[in-house]
Amino acid sequence: MDSIKETKKRIEIAEKISSQLKGVVRGVLLGGSMGFGQNFSVTEKSDIDMVLMDEKLLLKEM
Repeated sequence: MDSIKETKKRIEIAEKISSQLKGVVRGVLLGGSMGFGQNFSVTEKSDIDMVLMDEKLLLKEM
């Protein structure tokens, strides 16, 4: 059950990050343990491997 709790924590963090970049980020891809095995391979030591796909022109304006 700890994996489920740890997965939820990381999803909340990823959603917070991506929502703050709304309008610049076109997509988000989770890799590592979050991409491979949410709810069973995520531990308290797991990091978040996150790829953000940006809109280059909008990023330059920031």
